[in-house]
Amino acid sequence: MTPGASAFHFLHQLPPGCGIHFCGVGGSAMNGMAILLAGEGFRVTGTDPGLAVDVEERLAAAGVCTSRLQDGSFIPPDASLVVATAAVPREHPELRVAERRGIPVVKYAGMLGVLMNSFTGVAVAGTHGKTTTTGLLVSALREAKKNPGFVVGGYVPQFGAGAARGGTDVFVAEACEYDRSFLNLHPCIAIVTNVEADHLDIYENLEAIIDAFIAFSAGIREGGALVYCADDAGATRVARAFKGRAISFGLSDGADYRAVHLSTDASGNRFDVAVGGAVIASLDLRIPGVHNVRNALAAFAAGHLLGCDPEALAAGLSCFCGVARRFDVLGEASGVTVMDDYGHHPTEIRALLAGVKERFPGRRVVAVFQPHQISRTRLLFREFAAAFDDADEVLLPDIYAARDVADDIKVTSERLAAEMAKSGTSAHYTGSLDHTADVALSMLREGDVFVTIGAGNICEVGRTVWNRLR
Repeated sequence: MTPGASAFHFLHQLPPGCGIHFCGVGGSAMNGMAILLAGEGFRVTGTDPGLAVDVEERLAAAGVCTSRLQDGSFIPPDASLVVATAAVPREHPELRVAERRGIPVVKYAGMLGVLMNSFTGVAVAGTHGKTTTTGLLVSALREAKKNPGFVVGGYVPQFGAGAARGGTDVFVAEACEYDRSFLNLHPCIAIVTNVEADHLDIYENLEAIIDAFIAFSAGIREGGALVYCADDAGATRVARAFKGRAISFGLSDGADYRAVHLSTDASGNRFDVAVGGAVIASLDLRIPGVHNVRNALAAFAAGHLLGCDPEALAAGLSCFCGVARRFDVLGEASGVTVMDDYGHHPTEIRALLAGVKERFPGRRVVAVFQPHQISRTRLLFREFAAAFDDADEVLLPDIYAARDVADDIKVTSERLAAEMAKSGTSAHYTGSLDHTADVALSMLREGDVFVTIGAGNICEVGRTVWNRLR
């Protein structure tokens, strides 16, 4: 299939140059798709009250006009379509305006489904690692001359974008389980990195999450394949229920794509990829952490299934430098290394801090964690409290209330700090982001590693500290 011939056919049924409006354009995947569609010649607008300045600048450079006001007044008079993030409630002002004006509204996942289902789609799913695995796969496929279209749920500096149309029939994108959004996708290849309890405001329990992943895998196109992590119990359960071809990856004996001869140090991970006991490629992975070894194996396996040369895939994976806000080293100032990471689940935080200790052995780690969502903090409270063993000092600003209302006084960052202290973690409640930055600057000393963690706006603290240290 030639991209543009039919892959974007449904978009070309809209009036030429018509307006497409994004409600919640601040999300990484949403702004990536907005930029992609702007490149298709549509007049794209978007709104988000929490729009970050750097995202606003990237959108503007792509010709996307944005506003932080969401009362419906920013929807263009001639808009032909509104794309809404899954987090936007039905009673949202912009959706009400669209309904009154007779403008069709689709969720992001529905739009992504139409795009992916027109290509040789590769969907990357899992509780953790989706964004990095997607970026790794795009890098590998580019080196293998596949040049895929993609939507990554984050900004990839070496790509200069989080989304692009590509030049072949391959399209790679994240498949998010929130609100069961990934059921809109019917890829040729689906990757499942892991399955754990999360989004418990949507799912009743882990069993319900696993059931959703099983339903997602059942939507793989006939003749396609499920690529899953053999090291993860949840992903393995999904694979056992899958009726088609299932390919495993991991460090476990018996994994179809297995990492062998693994060595790690401050510069990253080196390992060989073995298939059926035979080594077919060697990787020198720049991004640290054993979890990223698994992410790279997932990308390698998917690329190999697409017919790519193993050495080209290995070269593409080895040159990947990471995604913004994923183990993102801002730099060093006054002898302090400043980092930022999007981690917002206990498992992700443990993996991140283990990677920090691995990358910077012997150095004191000062972590700032902004809990994301009151409901997630409440439901995983004890898990969060136990996730910071590898941090020497932990600062906790107020919870970032996303998709929920700050009405549960029993769940606060102050209480989480107290719970951490019970187990010996040196944790301090710091309230506002401005005060958090002040506290951090007062305690940082030469040789420290300072890392901000969270899916909200905690990166502002990292930038403040970084700028004031320089």
